[in-house]
Amino acid sequence: MPQSHFFMKTGDKAPARVDITVTRTDLADTAHEAVPRVSRREARGIVDQIFEEISIALLKDETVKLHTFGSFVIRNKRERLGRNPRTGVSVEIEPRKVIAFKASPQMRELIHVGYDHLLLGTAPSVQSDPEPLPVRTAQKARVKTPTTEKV
Repeated sequence: MPQSHFFMKTGDKAPARVDITVTRTDLADTAHEAVPRVSRREARGIVDQIFEEISIALLKDETVKLHTFGSFVIRNKRERLGRNPRTGVSVEIEPRKVIAFKASPQMRELIHVGYDHLLLGTAPSVQSDPEPLPVRTAQKARVKTPTTEKV
């Protein structure tokens, strides 16, 4: 079972209303509490750097995948005709880029069963803890070299 969440401590019940906003400061505070040897200033810098890297990747039209959380992707919207709801006049909407988010299956399950069910262990189909990810080691890049054919 998860031990904590961004805005909850172990044993806290989920809020009745879901209008809580988690800010960068909240994320930095959570990081600082999880790793006390990292100062609050360093934790804020780390959080800011993470968001900067995500932003840069999206500006390059790259997909950002966060395991067990979800993916951010840039979608190109085509030009289309829209309608002004007040006047009913047709308006041409220019092509544009938008950011789309798709939640991972684990996040969808978390949303579906609710956080308090996970804390209480009453969720019907949720695994208690996913298997840890394998540790990756640095590997030498394998480069194919052109070979000459023997005749």
